[in-house]
Amino acid sequence: MPHPDTKMSPSHANAFSVFRAGFPADLDTTAIETDTGLRYSWRDLDRATAMVANLFVDRGVSAGARVTIQRGPSVEAAILRWACLRGGWIAVPMDANAPEDGLVSVIQSTQAEVLVCSSATMGVWSKRAFQAGTRHVFTLNDDRRGTLLDRASHCSDVHEPTPCQGQAPAILVPGAAGDSVCVTHGQLIETLSAQDQDRDGRVGQDLLRFAAQ
Repeated sequence: MPHPDTKMSPSHANAFSVFRAGFPADLDTTAIETDTGLRYSWRDLDRATAMVANLFVDRGVSAGARVTIQRGPSVEAAILRWACLRGGWIAVPMDANAPEDGLVSVIQSTQAEVLVCSSATMGVWSKRAFQAGTRHVFTLNDDRRGTLLDRASHCSDVHEPTPCQGQAPAILVPGAAGDSVCVTHGQLIETLSAQDQDRDGRVGQDLLRFAAQ
C-alpha cells in the first residue's frame, strides 16, 4: 500500500498534491474499504475530488472561500474535504447535530460561502444560511445521495490542484466561544509526515479518518 509522499516541502505545497503524489501507479487498486464492504480505488478518490472541485469552480465559488460541512465521518465527507484542499477552499467542519443558531453563528463569523448539509436539514438550514450570507447550499446524505454528488457527477474529472503556500488555511475549526482554530496546508503535510507510514498497510483508512474526523 502506497503512502503520501511527504518529501515535498510543507511550505510550498497544496496538501492534496502531497496526498496525490503518494497514489500508486495502478490507480485501480483499493484505497479504502468500508466496514460494510464498499471499496474505493485510488482512481475513485482522484476522480470524485476533481469533480466536486470542478463543481465549485463552475458555480463560481471564490478562491479561498469557506465551505461549511455539516456531515459526520464518511468516505463522501472525506472526498468533500479533499476537494476543498484540492481547490484551495477552506473546510469548516461542524457537528452534524449542531443547533440551528450555532450554524448561523459559524456562517456569520467565518463568512462561509458554501454550506453542505443533509437533505433532512436542508429546508430550515438553507433559509438561515442564505440569510447569513451563504451563496451555495448542497446536500450530502449517508446513502451517498444528495445534490452535491449528483451535480458533481456532470463535471469533468480532471482538475489541477490549486497552488498554495504552506501557511495557507486549509481547515477552520469553530470554537465554542466564537473563536476558530486554523489548520494550514503545511501543518496537514507535517502531520502526515509524522505518522507511521507503513502501519499494517492501512494507509487508505488512516487518510479517511484524517480527512473526515
